[in-house]
Amino acid sequence: MKTLKNSILISVLFLILSCGNTKSVVKPIETSKKETQGVSFTGGSGLSIEDAVIIKAKNSMEGIPAEYNYIGKLHGRRGLDWRLVQQSLQHQGKKSYDIIHIQLTSDKKELIYYFDITSFFGKF
Repeated sequence: MKTLKNSILISVLFLILSCGNTKSVVKPIETSKKETQGVSFTGGSGLSIEDAVIIKAKNSMEGIPAEYNYIGKLHGRRGLDWRLVQQSLQHQGKKSYDIIHIQLTSDKKELIYYFDITSFFGKF
């Protein structure tokens, strides 16, 4: 059963990774209680696991795109302004984190964002 859930999660990730983002605001967004279509962001800047962006969503279909929307609001359009280098999953205690490593197109700077996905991880 766990293998099936992992396979579904990987499929969803590939689907989302193949989609582009639209450019919005290119400044840090306030994460104290930001909501987007039923998804809320709290926590920190996302630049470390201790300061992870906490995403509250009902399921992975809502939560995973929210991670990329968050990055898009900070850095612009995926594939144009930044590219995905790697995405990985880490479990720490009872929490699950998505770690998204990106590279900015303009100056090749690499950044890593940490998202606490405990609220929706494994829910479809």
